[in-house]
Amino acid sequence: MRKTASFIAITGLVVALASCASGGSGGGGGKSSGDAGYGQQKAVYHFNKANCKKTNGGLRNIGNHFKALSNDATKLQISAVFHGGGVSTLFKEAGTTTTKKGKVLKVGCNPKLTKSIQSKIATLKNMGVRFNVCKNTLVGRQIKLDRLYDVSKDDIVPSGVAELSSLQQKGFKYIKP
Repeated sequence: MRKTASFIAITGLVVALASCASGGSGGGGGKSSGDAGYGQQKAVYHFNKANCKKTNGGLRNIGNHFKALSNDATKLQISAVFHGGGVSTLFKEAGTTTTKKGKVLKVGCNPKLTKSIQSKIATLKNMGVRFNVCKNTLVGRQIKLDRLYDVSKDDIVPSGVAELSSLQQKGFKYIKP
């Protein structure tokens, strides 16, 4: 009896491991990069920190999100919302800006990160990612659009925070890189 129970347990374990290795529903292998099994998705990525490395990494995450869905823009809607310090990572070059209250803020990134961020933005916009920039931040920090990389009037939203909330109410999943 013990031998039979041990044999059944070992057989079950082997079958479970084989199922995982083959990508079955055993809990392991499942989806691979480029697998269309994820279905339709909507996501909003939130950028509000003056951290160029995090912005660069977050933009890379968006690109990886597309890759996971076979780079099929019909399966994925993404908005990237920039407000507060996050807007400072969109500057064409490093420098300063002075707020309405007279505070001087450093803006922009080092040249290598600036180039990487700008390249990712161009690629992602071509893939259909919508970039939103907070008007409150632009006004409060006295930032002119011509200082920002590839930001037009169409990209401006009245409030970055309100845009985040609105998109979540429309079913967009919140992602904070």
